[in-house]
Amino acid sequence: MTATPWWTCASTTSTSSQTSTSTTPTQLLPPTHDPPAGEESSFIEYDGISNGNDAVIEETYGTHFDQIQNDAADAVVTYWIGWWPELHVDVTKSYSADVQITVRSKIDILGSCTIESIDVQLAGLEDLTEEEADVMVQTQQQNTNQFAKDMVAFWGYAVMLAFFVLGITTMLPTPIADGPLASICVIVGFTYFFYCWTLVYALRHSALTQEQISDTFITQSLSLLLAALTFFLGARWAGGSFGRVLGEFGGNYGITKKGFAIRSNMAAFITCLLCLLMTLGIWHGVNMGWW
Repeated sequence: MTATPWWTCASTTSTSSQTSTSTTPTQLLPPTHDPPAGEESSFIEYDGISNGNDAVIEETYGTHFDQIQNDAADAVVTYWIGWWPELHVDVTKSYSADVQITVRSKIDILGSCTIESIDVQLAGLEDLTEEEADVMVQTQQQNTNQFAKDMVAFWGYAVMLAFFVLGITTMLPTPIADGPLASICVIVGFTYFFYCWTLVYALRHSALTQEQISDTFITQSLSLLLAALTFFLGARWAGGSFGRVLGEFGGNYGITKKGFAIRSNMAAFITCLLCLLMTLGIWHGVNMGWW
């Protein structure tokens, strides 16, 4: 008598089971957005499929989906091992050139699934000693702090240069059009904004302390007040009366040497006031912990 292999028996049992259950088939309906038609075997036009736009969907999303399926197929490796048949599934995913995660699992013929291991490779960082890791973190922190300080210095010099150009503009012997004057004021405002934001960046990365930031904002506020007062007095000195200053700023007297002196000084005065409000707002946000 010849023994029948166990896998043949399992296959026969499975086939007979399928045969016995096929006498009472169950019809599975596809998912629909709207209710189906009167009969279960027919559906209305808008049943959540694609409304006849299969070509457009394939052209738009087909390549993307194919790429995802190919990546998934490349990431999964399966193989059988052991006297008790077990299917091993290894999934390897690389998130960058330095980070790779591998998950190893197995499934036996009874359907029991076990996660064997989870490995994370960080391009050799996991092999560092505690002292080496501390040194690396400190070095990275020092580099970040130095970058933040360099950015603060760069935009600080840019602000000084922008205000210097604005001050020279108010003393030009020949009037310039209102367009270039307004452009200079806008450049000064944006430069000052970037400077204030680099201070916030330096604070968030511990390159500067809260006390240093506060001292810097106080110094900036006083400097802007002094500059605004200087420009306002320059407009008053050129125009005489306060009403003449406002009128010349509005352009009622035309572009003359005297009119340009008043107009440019008042534009610089308003620019300083806006920068002062920006300083106070960002300083308040820092103190409140908004950023």
